Amino acid sequence: MIAIDFLNTRRGGKLGEADATERLTSFEAVASWAAVAGLLSKGDASVSGATQPHYELALDLRADFQNVLLSRTPAARRKLLKTLNLALSSKGAFIAALESRGEFRFGVQFREPNPSNVSFAIANAILECLRDTPLDSIKQCEAADCIWFFVDTTKNRSRRWCVGQGCGARSRSRKHYHLSKVR
Repeated sequence: MIAIDFLNTRRGGKLGEADATERLTSFEAVASWAAVAGLLSKGDASVSGATQPHYELALDLRADFQNVLLSRTPAARRKLLKTLNLALSSKGAFIAALESRGEFRFGVQFREPNPSNVSFAIANAILECLRDTPLDSIKQCEAADCIWFFVDTTKNRSRRWCVGQGCGARSRSRKHYHLSKVR
């Protein structure tokens, strides 16, 4: 899910902690990520004329989406809606009806390359995620040193780590080590 991948473009400590590292350090990096993720073509992800507000809007989308998932408060939801609507107000993009393999769907179309297309495409991906994925199934990894989010598709919603063989194995090893020291 592309919106979850967008949440995971930071590395390091938990949200709000100083040791988290920003991987999208410029608008060019955001546009490149969006093109690689398949949100839009490299041609539609124009960085020509991009300003600091374009970059800040993309980061605000991610931060507000994270805040909704972590706090689940009405205030967080209102802030995300405001940021989504700002990103979706681009005059260079629109939602169009499309047909693919005999099925109708909606998709994003761009009138011309411009920096606003990037935030529009990211906002659309976040909306699709919120529409198609129950909020309680989007979780943050429980590992102390991981900030990644994942979609828990287990039957009883009991998944705890983004990757069981990675974060899960390290957490279980730490627990075993501490229990053996106590004995």
